[in-house]
Amino acid sequence: MIRVSEHLELLHRMLQDYGLTSEALEIVPDVLGWCRENGIEESNPFRTAKCFCHWADGTCHIVLVEKISAEQISSAKNAVECDGLVQEVRGPRTDRQYLVHLSFTNWAAMC
Repeated sequence: MIRVSEHLELLHRMLQDYGLTSEALEIVPDVLGWCRENGIEESNPFRTAKCFCHWADGTCHIVLVEKISAEQISSAKNAVECDGLVQEVRGPRTDRQYLVHLSFTNWAAMC
């Protein structure tokens, strides 16, 4: 299990690398629940991260689940492997490496 709060220093450094402030990141108990509360369409109950960019003013808001279970990590790796990205799946071996991979792929793709 990854407890995101244990990796805040790393996440804040990554935010800086993308030119984002610490305020761009919100850690929540449940991404799907957060989306529903904020009127944002989302149907994946296992979503661990979601990034919203507002191109008009250049701001981003990143929602990241506070705890990522071993099952969620395994499921995500299996999904990536099914997409033909076997090398990328084998890369993140530790919780910290997986968190970096998760953050990078979400932030780079959306922000």
